[in-house]
Amino acid sequence: MPKKPRKGSTEQERMVAAFSSQSISARNTFHPNLWKKAKKEPADMFIVIGRAAILVNMTQGGSYFQDLYTHNISQARDRIADWAGGLSIKGSNAWRDFDVRWNDIDFIGIISVVQGRHAACCKHETTKYALNQKVRLCASLTNRVMFQLANFGGGARDLLRYCASLPPEDSALAPSPAVGRLIWQHASLLAPFVYFAQHPKIRMGTNGSPSSVFTHVMRVTMSARSKGDYNSNEIFSDLDWNDLAWAAIFATTCLAQMEDAPTGQIRYKILGLPDLRFAVIVSTSSGSLAKNAGQLIERAKADGAKITLIFMLDRSLGMTALLVGFHGQVATSVTNFLRGL
Repeated sequence: MPKKPRKGSTEQERMVAAFSSQSISARNTFHPNLWKKAKKEPADMFIVIGRAAILVNMTQGGSYFQDLYTHNISQARDRIADWAGGLSIKGSNAWRDFDVRWNDIDFIGIISVVQGRHAACCKHETTKYALNQKVRLCASLTNRVMFQLANFGGGARDLLRYCASLPPEDSALAPSPAVGRLIWQHASLLAPFVYFAQHPKIRMGTNGSPSSVFTHVMRVTMSARSKGDYNSNEIFSDLDWNDLAWAAIFATTCLAQMEDAPTGQIRYKILGLPDLRFAVIVSTSSGSLAKNAGQLIERAKADGAKITLIFMLDRSLGMTALLVGFHGQVATSVTNFLRGL
């Protein structure tokens, strides 16, 4: 039965709660159930999107960095062997139940999260640790980096991209530079949108505080992940910071264009990567949108969109974002990212 993540009393529980409530990929993030017969946990956190999986193990202590990450990687290697041997990884989050079998997954990323005075961030060679051939990426991160990424709303692709950019073990980044790299990565992706994040300052809703349209659109876009069916939300989990920023910039520009236009205007655009095309529809009239929705959805399908974000914009009442998914489509962006490593 789906359940909300606990805020948690342990660092592991807090990490899962942070990603399950703030990440773009929250819908596909969960804490796995204990393998009762083996009396083992598959991982502290598990993200499954399409045919890709990310296993996250966390440890803390005063041991040297090498001892901490070796513990996590060895544990992940053993759990992957159990998984490949026939056990499935089960669990649930606020939206759905999971039952992930070995043959459901083609590519795996292992994230070792370490906490302690010797903690650092680096990338590991998969062959050095005799990891299964499905493992395409293995990296160690500090808990500070993980919580910062969740705070930014980062998704699976943002997490994997950061890990892929890390130096090897002999050049590991200390905690502060590691967080600085993540902040730089986030800022550089959003740099083209800085102007729109600052202007125009408006008051959304009758009691709302002044904020940029862009910031407001980003916020309601993130809230859209809780709407729609399972298939659409798995595809939403495939998105990253850059995808959401482009959707927000289009909606922001449309609002400026529509401000003095007759009520009932509709704007449409296709955005995203070749393997993750999505449509953005912006309207200022619910009646006009309802009248044209069927035609617009068919157009999005014909244009190869896997997902559609629909924005209803109104300066006096605020804004809502709706999510429409297409059955039969599968999430491939995270899978293809790992495939390319």
